[in-house]
Amino acid sequence: MINAASFLQRRVPAQIAAEGDWPHLRLISGALFGNALKRFECDLLYSLPLRDPLTSGKTELLIYILFEHQSCREPMMPLWLQEYMIGIWRRWLEDHSIGEGFPAILPLVLSRSNCAGWRSGRAKA
Repeated sequence: MINAASFLQRRVPAQIAAEGDWPHLRLISGALFGNALKRFECDLLYSLPLRDPLTSGKTELLIYILFEHQSCREPMMPLWLQEYMIGIWRRWLEDHSIGEGFPAILPLVLSRSNCAGWRSGRAKA
């Protein structure tokens, strides 16, 4: 888990890196369910508790970090990531009440393509 924490700390936004409770980073099951209960797996899914900067304590807020390994450009990637995120929230609701709110999800895409950076399939603001 030390290697994962070290890798992620260098790739997440600075505020998350600073407030993350990295010794308590944990790998969780990537088994998710989509529409019509179609089962699919995400590559890696981590749970990261955050320190609460307002109280100087820890908060139950979790950041889920999703990895999707790709070897080529994929124009459908934004839609696939959305489906994974919805599956994560559906599974989260099995163990939590809706009154607790939803955890934030930070999707990270790892690409092995020969292109210089991810140039296709980006969501537009």
